[in-house]
Amino acid sequence: LLDGFEATSQIRGLSGKINDVPIIAMTANVLLGDQTLCTDAGMNDYMSKPVKHADFKRIFCEYFKQV
Repeated sequence: LLDGFEATSQIRGLSGKINDVPIIAMTANVLLGDQTLCTDAGMNDYMSKPVKHADFKRIFCEYFKQV
């Protein structure tokens, strides 16, 4: 089993356009520095649980404009 950090690492290590896919962390961790850990691992953004509608909408619109 992979955690989000390892899965992100493997995706970012792929060649081609697939490694550009947006990866959004969704975690219950809200400790100071958790967002930095996620972005340093190669994730594009971060949402903490419980997910707020406004946060989800902002992130979805930012990364999936072409949808």
